[in-house]
Amino acid sequence: MEKVKVLIVDDHPIVQEGLVRLLDSEPGLECVGIANNGEEAVEMARKLGPDVVLMDIAMPKMDGIEATKQIKSASPKAAILALTAYGHNQYVLACLKAGVDGYILKNAPRSDLVNAIIMAKSGSGVFNLGATMGIIRGLVVRGGKSETSYGALQPREIEVLRLVSRGFTNRQIAQELSISVSTVGTHMINIFRKLNVNSRVEAILAALKRGIISSDEIVL
Repeated sequence: MEKVKVLIVDDHPIVQEGLVRLLDSEPGLECVGIANNGEEAVEMARKLGPDVVLMDIAMPKMDGIEATKQIKSASPKAAILALTAYGHNQYVLACLKAGVDGYILKNAPRSDLVNAIIMAKSGSGVFNLGATMGIIRGLVVRGGKSETSYGALQPREIEVLRLVSRGFTNRQIAQELSISVSTVGTHMINIFRKLNVNSRVEAILAALKRGIISSDEIVL
């Protein structure tokens, strides 16, 4: 089985060493490079083509938020998993807006991180429940109303979005709705455009604010 290629981005040598040991101990994972800051991460992602980028947030030269934006623009197929010590709402929301595919805290169990990497590669969103639910609760408190005027979603697009909120990958959505994966991709492009978002979780949050989905439907 082909290994998941992982790029580590962190400015702390001890963290780097620990992550390398973890990846080396997992037969399905492979460390393809280590970046010390956001600038190096953008360049190495372009050259190495990793499947998953483990992205620290607070770094010198360029932080993980800006690095995520640039990598997503240049290498959209790379899944970016924010691995950080910060669980405050403002950091989580900034990561979501930048387009991360997952958000996990550095104090998470080893098995959670391994699973997060594998799920990020498969196209599933992986988010620290406690950190992300804080944002969701805030949206619910505000009454689930839209803060911006967006284009209307079609019924099929809403179906797709509801499955996304349950953690389905594009392939799983295609199987569930008996449509092609490419058709799911087209629906996702239209959803992102109409909701003016750049990531699956940002689309979920936008739909939550509009009342299209409820917090009970969300699986992060």
